[in-house]
Amino acid sequence: MTFVDNVTDPESSDYIHPQDRIATFDFDGTIYCEKPIYANFEVCILHYREAVELIEYLLKEDFQVFICSGSMTGFLRGACEGHLPLDSSHIIGSRVELEYSFEDSAITFLRKENIIHNNDADGKALGIYNHIGKPPVIAVGNTCGDVEMLQYAQSNSQPNLMLVINHDDSTREYEYYDNKLLEICKQNGWIIVSMKEDFKNIFIK
Repeated sequence: MTFVDNVTDPESSDYIHPQDRIATFDFDGTIYCEKPIYANFEVCILHYREAVELIEYLLKEDFQVFICSGSMTGFLRGACEGHLPLDSSHIIGSRVELEYSFEDSAITFLRKENIIHNNDADGKALGIYNHIGKPPVIAVGNTCGDVEMLQYAQSNSQPNLMLVINHDDSTREYEYYDNKLLEICKQNGWIIVSMKEDFKNIFIK
């Protein structure tokens, strides 16, 4: 909250104009539960509420919030609709080749087999650059696949904030963390958010 207070205060030396207040969130494991399997809706929909608190807070402070995930864009749009207060244009995901078809006055987009963009690792930074055109000032992730997104945020010449979710609560969630990622966080001064220590609630009952 201190970071947001500083960058939204016109009197602060860290003030960032609204058009540059960009925040990117990884999806699987950061907003959306990825254990025991990806896309486990019965558990995951309940998990949204915790991340929506931060997203809604940022939106209130005139941030532009984007979901940036390795999951397919079409899946993300469907999964987020009605659960996150974001327009589908604020979804950045992996993409497959599509074929345009116009028959009987109806337009359809046919999915092909080729993946034309893998929005993971360096693909995340490329996806953000191609979709938004500039680096975020806030980036939130939870795996080594988010490192390049976090690096891109850190490269921003304006004040920036990098958060990494550490899944270290085997009782209330799932314990699966990457020591390499935690070491990268320490080397770069990124903030580690502990599921065990920093989350009052994980799943809403």
